[in-house]
Amino acid sequence: MLKQLAEVASRGPVSRLDDGRWLVRDPEHIREVLVARRLNYTKDTPVYRATRGLFGEGLLNASGPAWRARRDIAQPALRAVDLDAVLERTGRELVTDLRSGGVSRDISGPVRSATARVLTRALFGDAREELALQWSEVVRVRAETGAAVPEGVHDGIRRALAEAPGTPMLAAMASHLSGEALVFEVATLLFAGTDTTASSILWTLHLLSEHPEVEFVALDRAGRRRVLHEALRLYPPAWCLSRRVEHADTLAGVTLPAGAEVLVSPWVTQRLPSLWPDPERFDPSRFLRPPLPFSWFPFLGGPRRCVGAAMAEQEALSLLDAVLSAFHMRGHALFPVAPEAGLTLRPRGGLWMLVQPRS
Repeated sequence: MLKQLAEVASRGPVSRLDDGRWLVRDPEHIREVLVARRLNYTKDTPVYRATRGLFGEGLLNASGPAWRARRDIAQPALRAVDLDAVLERTGRELVTDLRSGGVSRDISGPVRSATARVLTRALFGDAREELALQWSEVVRVRAETGAAVPEGVHDGIRRALAEAPGTPMLAAMASHLSGEALVFEVATLLFAGTDTTASSILWTLHLLSEHPEVEFVALDRAGRRRVLHEALRLYPPAWCLSRRVEHADTLAGVTLPAGAEVLVSPWVTQRLPSLWPDPERFDPSRFLRPPLPFSWFPFLGGPRRCVGAAMAEQEALSLLDAVLSAFHMRGHALFPVAPEAGLTLRPRGGLWMLVQPRS
C-alpha cells in the first residue's frame, strides 16, 4: 500500500487510486480537508465504521458538538496525570526487561509492554499492560478485517474500571462521563496510547541504530525532540487517514463526487521532495526551523489534532532516554527492517536489534 500511495502521489496533488479512492497530497489541500472544509469531509468511512462498535461515539469517532465536548473532557484528564513518576518507574522496568533478554532480540514486545504500562498506570493506578495489549490487538483485527465486534469485548475494561482507584486522570473523566460512555472513552485511550507511541519509539531506535553518529543521550531536550520529529516524519504511526466527501467538492481543479473516500497520508506528504529535499535521508536538523503547516503532521492537525500529542512525545522521549542511557542499540544483519502498513505503521515481524549494555 505504501508503494502504491507513493506512485499515485506522483501523478498530481489530487489523484485517484485504482480502487476509486482519492489521495490528497499537498499541504494546502490537506488543510482544506482537515480544517477549512472539514464539515464536508466526515469520518463516515469503512475504517471508522468498523471501529464504531469498539469506540462508540468517543473522541475518535465523534463529530461536531459531541466531539468538542469529548475533547474538552480528555484534555484536562490527560493533564491531570503525574507522568514524570509513571515514566521514571516504567523506564527502569523497560531497561530491566531488555537487560534480561539477551543481546540479540526483538525489542518490539518490551517496548509495547512499556507504553501499555504507562497508560494503564495513569488510568487505573496500576499496570494492566495485558489489558491494553489485548485491546490493541482486538482493534487491529476489527479495523483491518472488518470482522464483527464480539459480544462482551469491553468486559475487561469494565472490570478494570470497577476495580480501579480514583486516579486523577480517571476522576477527571468520570466527573463528566459514566456507564458505557466512560467505557468507550477509556477504550479509545487504551488503543491510541499504546501502539502509536510504541511505534514512534521503535522507529526512532531503528533510525538511531543506522546513524550512530547521532548520540541521543548527549543531546539537549531540543535536540532529542528534533530526532523524534524526524523519526515521525519518516515513519508516522498514523500513516494514513480517510474522510468521506458529503457534498461534491473541487480540490486542485479536481472534482470529488459526493460519497467519495479521500485519503490523506503523512507517509506520502512527509516524503515529498518538493517539501523535504533528499526526503529519504535521516536528518534531524530539518527541524531547526518549524515545518510548513501540514507538511509534517504525524499527530494530524487543525481542531482534530491528537489531544494526547504532548503526552505521547514526553513518553517517547523519556523511554528513549532510559533505553539509550543503558544500552548501545545496533541493527541486526539477519533481520532486515521494513514497514508494515496496518492500522499503525510497525516494523514488519518486529524490530530485532543487538542490545549491548553501556560500560
